[in-house]
Amino acid sequence: MTERLPHDVAGMLVPMAPDASKPYAILVNKTHSHQRQRFTMAHELGHLLIHRFTEPHADSAPRVRFRDEKSTQGVDRDEIEANQFAAELLMPADLVVQRLRKIGFGSPSQELDENAEWLAKLAQEFNVSVHAMSVRVGNLVEELA
Repeated sequence: MTERLPHDVAGMLVPMAPDASKPYAILVNKTHSHQRQRFTMAHELGHLLIHRFTEPHADSAPRVRFRDEKSTQGVDRDEIEANQFAAELLMPADLVVQRLRKIGFGSPSQELDENAEWLAKLAQEFNVSVHAMSVRVGNLVEELA
């Protein structure tokens, strides 16, 4: 973990020297919440395993792919895939759906504030942010039908 990353940079995947004992390092912004750090680590691991990056996202002079408006809109395929990897690693679909069915999440009889309460409990159970769990549940809605 590092405090040297700008606040708007959650983390980075950095290849190490060819003779290093570890071929890659994942840098994580120490000022971010524990849940954000976990998601960032999983996200960067997704980049490594799925995209097989061999450089720190650089062309010519080192250029890091910072999170920006495009990355937050969910239109960059690499970012979408790394986020999906992180979500599945930290919030496996079958376990989340199982928990949601068990509590009757989203049933017509539940009030909106009850859903928010259960969402917060699930986020805590899976050790992710409420936002991450909300996105995950939103992506799993079809499986709940």
